[in-house]
Amino acid sequence: DQKALCVYSDLEEIAACAAKELLSLDCAAYTYIPWTEDLDWSRNRGEAFARIVRMNGRKCHIFRPRTFGREDDTYRAWLKEWLEKAPKPLGVFAANDYIAAQVLSCASVARIAVPGELRVIGVDNDLQICVHTAPPLTSILPDHEKAGFFAAELLADRLAHPKARLASRTFGPVAVI
Repeated sequence: DQKALCVYSDLEEIAACAAKELLSLDCAAYTYIPWTEDLDWSRNRGEAFARIVRMNGRKCHIFRPRTFGREDDTYRAWLKEWLEKAPKPLGVFAANDYIAAQVLSCASVARIAVPGELRVIGVDNDLQICVHTAPPLTSILPDHEKAGFFAAELLADRLAHPKARLASRTFGPVAVI
């Protein structure tokens, strides 16, 4: 039962955008690296990505940390070990730019060549992250402007019709940056 007006990122469209970009690079395998906590948005984004990749006849794995909720050296050690063992070249879709930066950091420590052996894409186009990674991070830019418009529209409708059923809207990506 919905308790608030909501504007959501379209997980399917974001996943499809990432899959299209990575599939065009013809990798040996593909993977999704989720957020450090087991949250619905991250899990659903990864499942959508894996489904799309598999529908295209390619292998896709979802990284499963031994425990969720860890953002420490142990988590990075697990990720580094997993990346070292994965088939190459590997197409990596990260839950967001923060996780993508963690992937690039682990790849650097493991001496995995990016973009040669590892092709990474994140989500959010967080410039503080994207321009400060080596190499600079490829990221999906969500349509935040449309999200703001939808939020304002939902609020205006709610103010005009306070007893109306609560609504939600979704927005997709703008581009790969």
